[in-house]
Amino acid sequence: MVLSEDEVRAETELWSSMTCGELIKQQNAIVINADESVEGACEILLKNNILSAPVENLEKKQLIGVFTYRTLVESLVAKLPQNKRPQELNMSDLLHSVGPKVPVADIVERTFSSVLPSDTLAMPVTQFGNRIHRTAVVAEHGEFEGMLSQGLLLGFLQANLPKLKS
Repeated sequence: MVLSEDEVRAETELWSSMTCGELIKQQNAIVINADESVEGACEILLKNNILSAPVENLEKKQLIGVFTYRTLVESLVAKLPQNKRPQELNMSDLLHSVGPKVPVADIVERTFSSVLPSDTLAMPVTQFGNRIHRTAVVAEHGEFEGMLSQGLLLGFLQANLPKLKS
């Protein structure tokens, strides 16, 4: 689909006028406490039907990483008992191989992309074009404010681009 000049102008105007902070201000982000156990973090993801969640040091109000099912699987595979094949283990065995009381902070993905609340939507769009699925919105002093995902951004565009065309 080829966009008209007016549609391109409207889209550009939207990217450059809306900030990341404005887009997430109504968000009720699910955040995992860094002291939460791996099992507890899995329960949070399952309960909220999400694939990942930011992990925050609540005392310092700082994001330390992102817990994803991928990071969980990587940790589990690294700790599989050598004498058992993966298909011989159940989920409980796998979680206990990491350790039931291991804090989620020990296995989070510590490299993550971030934007400032004052950044326009052009910044995460550029990041999403580089195989990133979500980006943290973090204030200049390091306080976590929310997560901006591809889905959130696409939902915003879907709701607002038709308005700009008319």
